[in-house]
Amino acid sequence: MKLRRAVDSDCEIFWDWANDPEARAASFRSNGISWEEHAKWFRARLADPQAILYTATDKDGARVGEVRYQIHGRRAVLSVNLGAGFRGRGLGQKIIAVATEKLFHDLETNDSEIKDSEINFIDAYVKPANEPSLKLFAGAGFLRFPEEVIEGQAAVHFVLERSAVA
Repeated sequence: MKLRRAVDSDCEIFWDWANDPEARAASFRSNGISWEEHAKWFRARLADPQAILYTATDKDGARVGEVRYQIHGRRAVLSVNLGAGFRGRGLGQKIIAVATEKLFHDLETNDSEIKDSEINFIDAYVKPANEPSLKLFAGAGFLRFPEEVIEGQAAVHFVLERSAVA
């Protein structure tokens, strides 16, 4: 499994993944996403220094999923989505581990305004009925915190402390 920074040509596959029925059901915003809305969002994320998007590829370079981090001070909110054909194969934990290591490495070596020492926690939010994602984050070393409300819906809050992976 390899990760690379997302590029403009990933926009369409990110849109396909985002509109997959399972992905929509797991999302806190379950309505479908129009191409125009997605393309605007995607380009804004690529331009945002507080957003980091990775594309996960297999050994042959085929795109299998994506990982996104939205940075807020010392915290980064993680979102992950695998293509439908790659779910249920144990790739999620590996992608999260590789992405987290890459995030810290990239921030350490980039000349960005985000400094690696500023991010100490990675947060993830999961709908309580999303058993695969609950297992994914627990298995990836995230600690489960009390539920919160995201977009008007209950959400399990998972946190990974940087010192747990450093």
